[in-house]
Amino acid sequence: MMDFSVKPLIELQVSDLQSHAVWASYYEPDDLEELVALGYERLDCVRKLEAINFSDEYVFPLPRSASGARFKYL
Repeated sequence: MMDFSVKPLIELQVSDLQSHAVWASYYEPDDLEELVALGYERLDCVRKLEAINFSDEYVFPLPRSASGARFKYL
């Protein structure tokens, strides 16, 4: 399983984009299914998204393979 982390969008820096080229925000329940399909552990994602109240003001890095995923914003 891959580690899931969130970061405030306003704190995203160039170094973050160099480390992870693909980022997304949570917008709808189907996004959780996309995360699980990408290899993230469901409970870890839910716990971290609940901690930020599922806010779209936070982003999370995704693997490069997610560039074709169905997130609204990458």
